[in-house]
Amino acid sequence: MRLSAGFIVLGSIAALSLGGCASMVDGGMQTVAVKTVGPHGAVVAANCELMNSKGSSFVPATPDAAKVYRDSQALSIVCNKAGLPEAKLTVKPRLSKVDVANMLSAGIGQGIDMADGAGYAYPSHVVVHMGARPGLASINEPKTEAKG
Repeated sequence: MRLSAGFIVLGSIAALSLGGCASMVDGGMQTVAVKTVGPHGAVVAANCELMNSKGSSFVPATPDAAKVYRDSQALSIVCNKAGLPEAKLTVKPRLSKVDVANMLSAGIGQGIDMADGAGYAYPSHVVVHMGARPGLASINEPKTEAKG
């Protein structure tokens, strides 16, 4: 049985595009766990707001996690607890693992992911330092810590 060249090309294109886009594979949201620490150890029950250009989420009492929209823009985290100064942390996104695989397979979904921000991911765990020294840190590491 002979396969036509057009059928082979069409099958190859379909196979390459099966890499999937991140928004379909793992959704346009992700979970970010927030832990707060101070000069003397863990700070519990701080409330934190996580914000990016797509919206905001809340952690009512640390340590806990919140779902945030994936975005190509930085995630700003602001934490408050009575008796301590407000702490701020800015986290830059990275390309998600799904989108790196998409690039390698020349997947069609990559263009969609880059446009809607779903191709990016924030670190899954962040540590916000409260009561240390004022300032805004911007770090792009898997375990993100900042003093604020």
